[in-house]
Amino acid sequence: SGAAGVSSSHRWIPSSGPPRTPNPAPRTAPPLVGPLSRPDLAERFPVAGVDRLLELKPNANVFAQYGWGGYVIARMHDAGGRVFVDGRNDMYSEQVLEDYSAIRAADPGWQALAARYGVDAILLPPDTTLTRGPAAAAGWCEILRDKIEVLYLKGPCVPS
Repeated sequence: SGAAGVSSSHRWIPSSGPPRTPNPAPRTAPPLVGPLSRPDLAERFPVAGVDRLLELKPNANVFAQYGWGGYVIARMHDAGGRVFVDGRNDMYSEQVLEDYSAIRAADPGWQALAARYGVDAILLPPDTTLTRGPAAAAGWCEILRDKIEVLYLKGPCVPS
């Protein structure tokens, strides 16, 4: 049973109980099959960002674009990945949706909200306020940026 009266295994807000196990060894993303294999999918969804998350942090708590949550769940759930919200606004309390908007808009206090909710990764379009400077300025590591998505992981970038 989740927080805010939401019962779902696809989300984590706010985290409770024992911490999840550490990330498994890096791996390659599984091939896309069925409806997830459509050729135009990468024009509408964060295919490259999710591929990178599956390689680097498959059990991430992902702060994703509202309309991308279902896609992120479909790709990452089995690896332990969770999303903040997923497009089913009737599943979330008004407070969670307000907090989502505040983080996305980089409103004052967004960093504390992201920390409170245990956000590990940010996956948003490049024209989003948060992806135009505030996330990097707050110490998040930009992993990927293209015309569809920007992916940040929590913490400073470490040279490979």
